Amino acid sequence: MSESNEYWDKLDEPRSGIAAEIPQIKRDTKQRESSTRTGDEYYDGFTKEVFGTRQEIQTEYDNKQKRSVAKLSEYCKKNNKLVLVLGAGVSIDCGLPSWESLVKKLLLKSWSESSNLMENTELFTKSTSLHPIIATRFVRQLIEIEKEDFNNVVHNRLYESYQQSSSQLLEEIVEWCRIGKVDCIITYNFDNILEQYLDKEGVQYVSIFKNSPDILEEQLVIYHVHGFLPQHPPKGENSSSAPIIFSEEDYHRQYQESYNWNTLIQLDKYRNHTCLFIGTSLTDPNQRRLLDVSKNYYPREAMRHYVFRKRMGTLDETVEKIWDHIYNRIDAAFGINTIWVDDHNKIPEILKELRLNEEFESSINSESKSMQ
Repeated sequence: MSESNEYWDKLDEPRSGIAAEIPQIKRDTKQRESSTRTGDEYYDGFTKEVFGTRQEIQTEYDNKQKRSVAKLSEYCKKNNKLVLVLGAGVSIDCGLPSWESLVKKLLLKSWSESSNLMENTELFTKSTSLHPIIATRFVRQLIEIEKEDFNNVVHNRLYESYQQSSSQLLEEIVEWCRIGKVDCIITYNFDNILEQYLDKEGVQYVSIFKNSPDILEEQLVIYHVHGFLPQHPPKGENSSSAPIIFSEEDYHRQYQESYNWNTLIQLDKYRNHTCLFIGTSLTDPNQRRLLDVSKNYYPREAMRHYVFRKRMGTLDETVEKIWDHIYNRIDAAFGINTIWVDDHNKIPEILKELRLNEEFESSINSESKSMQ
């Protein structure tokens, strides 16, 4: 007899309260120890209980993917305009960092210049595990202690690895703007890389990041709702001329000031237009809050927006589908249809097919086959 069984057997006598539950605990423990259920069987049981059978997951996934793409294709074919909502992913091809990478760059810079913290590598490692918004608050404090301008420091780290390389994604976004398929652009990026691409093609635009200027009817409007740090600021201006929304206190200020121009713009576009999210993970807390609020205004059109997401690509095939299935549900809670791609390079190809009003089935069918 095992030691665990001897222990339980000694307790086999009348008892009350918590002790009265011990016999059942003992039986449950023995049952688990003697169970021959394999990991796959347990896994199948769990997925079936939560999501349905594997075949049901696959069928629902494929159907939803095709419906999402077909809806967006049909919307574009009707010559309707989209609001493009851009995140850091659209500028990565040009050497600019993601949001998380930019925060780590700032942490490293601040850490290395602080004599009290420079040698504590363990503390630095722990600080990089903080949520980016919280970490940036700490970075701002360190930078201000050194009496440096926060915006200037962010600007320098933002562009330090910039490369004037070709980006198919930005080029395709410019094509959409050039032929008038874009109502406006909401960008959460500080950079002006998109503006540089628009300048090359002679597309008229106006960038709004603080007070709204006079806008000509033929101008494309680019709303920098988190602030604007152009690579080469206009003469007489510098990077600190307008505030940016980057650290925790900035977000708290946004929550308090409900009638900021950038909040009203986002609410209007999310509520009254169809938006296509590109290069964004949809993890920004204020963005999620506004999407949640705006969804209450269009219950009859609950699924009106679209987002491109890249698959993980490192998981078991079934786990991958379940993970995608989870995100489909998360995005749907905000009225967003998820369009999955295996690689970011697929996004400009899809955008081109939509722009040319070509049949979209060939693209999505190849995606589905690659998953089978």
